[in-house]
Amino acid sequence: MTTIYLHAILKAVGGKGSVKNTLMMIAYGDAPGLLFDYIPYFATVAALWAAVIQLFMDPIVLHKLSLTRASIIFSALIGLGIIEIALS
Repeated sequence: MTTIYLHAILKAVGGKGSVKNTLMMIAYGDAPGLLFDYIPYFATVAALWAAVIQLFMDPIVLHKLSLTRASIIFSALIGLGIIEIALS
């Protein structure tokens, strides 16, 4: 479900990648957290890795977005996540 949601956002701002590229983006970002979750304090590093890979670097590389558009998407999604945490 996350793949479809993120793919729709990337397409709305002019992304040129496919759903497969978006799925790869999610998988590459989540892999370290899934593989090394048993190591203490690694969850923080894995969460930062996932955020940077999934929401910043891969939209530039796989979806051919400009740095400005990727930065706006990154900031908006991180901001929404913070608001969601604050309201819960």
